[in-house]
Amino acid sequence: MSKKGGSFERQIAKDLSLWFSDGHEDDLFWRSDASGARAKTRSKKGKRTHGQHGDICSTHPDSEILTRFFVIELKRGYQKWSMLDLVDKKPHAARQVLEKFVEQVKSDQKNSAVPFWSIIARRDQRDPVIIFDSEFVDVFNMLDRLSYIRIKTPELNAYLFNLDEFFRIIKSSEIVEFLSEI
Repeated sequence: MSKKGGSFERQIAKDLSLWFSDGHEDDLFWRSDASGARAKTRSKKGKRTHGQHGDICSTHPDSEILTRFFVIELKRGYQKWSMLDLVDKKPHAARQVLEKFVEQVKSDQKNSAVPFWSIIARRDQRDPVIIFDSEFVDVFNMLDRLSYIRIKTPELNAYLFNLDEFFRIIKSSEIVEFLSEI
């Protein structure tokens, strides 16, 4: 991973921590071992690696609920992708960048046996976005509070939100309460 990507992962871990703790703690999440590569390698041998799938892991028992329910994948750069790639691509076109992102996070989700996935991505000179699978958004009602783009193709059913808006409007305590009831 480029230095740029590593810096992005560290910043997102800090931002997630601050959001999760209502601004009190900046170290509740961190980068998982080798961005999840250890867990992926072990899963090929049929072994589980607790809390190490995806790019973000919990570093504190209080924040573990989030990573027990979500695999979080981070993507930085990748200038040439947009939602339109999924809508206007030709039938025999190669897999698009966003489709590859989703394929990776869904594989990690399956290997970790958690119910939901999320991708946090930022293109250069753009605000970060967060993408949730529709299975989470369809049961955790937040669509009436946030601006979003619905991504619905035969291969993908998800929602995209501005990350800063998500952090500002959706309280972590709401999600924790919801996940505790599952």
